[in-house]
Amino acid sequence: MCQRGRTVTVARMPIELDRPDVPKHVQLADWIRARIADGTYGPQTRIPSESTFVQETGFARDTVRKAIQLLVDDGRLYIVRGLGTFVSPN
Repeated sequence: MCQRGRTVTVARMPIELDRPDVPKHVQLADWIRARIADGTYGPQTRIPSESTFVQETGFARDTVRKAIQLLVDDGRLYIVRGLGTFVSPN
């Protein structure tokens, strides 16, 4: 269960889990979306691997996969099998 005010660190940037009514995968997707918007993850650059997100956040792999899939479904990310997950060029 998500506790109010809990912070986890990814790439030296905290993810605030301060919305207990919002699932973790949605909060992680929002955090990645914000990193895309602020240029941390630029167009056609690879984002950290699922394993890295799992290690850095302590989230279950399924949670990370769901977050990434939300962004793939939105068109913000695309997956190249065997290479990783990348920010869409648009």
